[in-house]
Amino acid sequence: MRRVTLVRFMKRSLFFLPAIWLLYVVTEIAVNSNTSDSRKPWLQEEWKKADELRALAMKDVVKRDSSDEIREILNDKAIVEKKVGTEEVKESAHHTEIKTEEAHPEGMQLHKLAEMGGRLVKKKKPEDFESVEFPTFNDNKDWNGPGEGGKPYVIELKNLTADEKSKYNLGWSLNSFNQYASDIISIHRTLPDGRSDACKEQAKEYIATTNMLEISVVIIFHNEAFSVLLRSVHSILSRTPEHLLREIILVDDLSTHADLKQPLEKYFNDFPKVHIVRATKRQGLTRARLLGYFVSTAPVLVFLDSHIECFPMWAEPLLYRIHQEPTAVVFPSIEVIDPEHLSLEANQFVSQNGIFMFKDLTFNWQNIPEFETKKRKSPADPLRITTSILMAFFIPPLQKKKDWAEPLLQRIHEDSQAVPYPNIEIIRDDSLGLGTTIAGSRAIFAWKDLTFQWEFLPQYEKDRRKNDADPIRFWFILSMRS
Repeated sequence: MRRVTLVRFMKRSLFFLPAIWLLYVVTEIAVNSNTSDSRKPWLQEEWKKADELRALAMKDVVKRDSSDEIREILNDKAIVEKKVGTEEVKESAHHTEIKTEEAHPEGMQLHKLAEMGGRLVKKKKPEDFESVEFPTFNDNKDWNGPGEGGKPYVIELKNLTADEKSKYNLGWSLNSFNQYASDIISIHRTLPDGRSDACKEQAKEYIATTNMLEISVVIIFHNEAFSVLLRSVHSILSRTPEHLLREIILVDDLSTHADLKQPLEKYFNDFPKVHIVRATKRQGLTRARLLGYFVSTAPVLVFLDSHIECFPMWAEPLLYRIHQEPTAVVFPSIEVIDPEHLSLEANQFVSQNGIFMFKDLTFNWQNIPEFETKKRKSPADPLRITTSILMAFFIPPLQKKKDWAEPLLQRIHEDSQAVPYPNIEIIRDDSLGLGTTIAGSRAIFAWKDLTFQWEFLPQYEKDRRKNDADPIRFWFILSMRS
């Protein structure tokens, strides 16, 4: 009986909590209004004391500057000039100033690039590369050559000499693919047009709606095979309309191979749209992509691997989707290059997509769910996926980035006492895929088991809203749908 009585008493006492809270709020308002005026003289007196101390400190600094401190500064300056040389200091300062003036008009953020541990390689005079030699690669444009059209190039090991076998084995050990075959296949090789009839029908619409968009392609590499990297860049240059491609940014994540140093800079020195960024320390894929971002100037960023080849008309469908939905993160359809023969075929029908396996943190392929394929009216329609190897995403202007905050700020402007919350989407715990909350739902805190749950909006809350942009009221709030 005593236990039951205690429980009843605790339940009844909960009814007094709102009254106690209101009493506390009223008391705070009264106290603050009464004491605000009495605090002002005290604050003014403290500010006056602080100003006096600041004035005394400035006098001390002036006195020191006129005597010993000036001598110390002059002595330090003399030591630096003797150690480094006045002319070198002036020359380096001059170059730094020129670099800043060149960077900002183009929209590059070179100061942030340096802070992150990267530097932009400058274009040089041709005579600076006179002694630099290229590694082995095929620069010929022979449409009947090996590997053309994405066809396999088969190497008969029994016909190779001892030296050729050594190079063949070394290429495999360094790259886990047939670098020997890559060095023989042209870096300009052709690929078939793998578009479906539906995509070809929409080609005119793609071109008409994407003329105003430009892309910056960022490629991260670390000890990549020279011929493979060149083929990746040339596939972008030759299969992307010139008015859409603003630049290609090659980010070297501290490679150690000698052919990726001076030879790479020499090769792309005459390509105005190709920039090379060097990391001053090993960054890793994600941070290295940020280095490329700081150099990019186009409104659309495309991140690609360093061992890829682009099919004809690869960029326009991506830009078309971004034109439809500027906040979309779009992914191209991915085909696999055979590591042995470097063959590549275009599949017109996408049946699989890449996923992130959370259990072992690996990338894998899975069949596209049937409910996703049923949403498509034609093979040219986009598919929703969770993750991908290659990705292109749109970085909108600064005004666009504020879109998520503007409804919250507007709500605070309407009611200064409001605590607004944004709409919350869901990241799946099994694949890290981005999902959406159920339409017409809100977040609640379940007291019975102390858990977070979703519930459908009550009818009275739906009736109160004049349109979908009106805020939703919550007691225990985690999100606000708009």
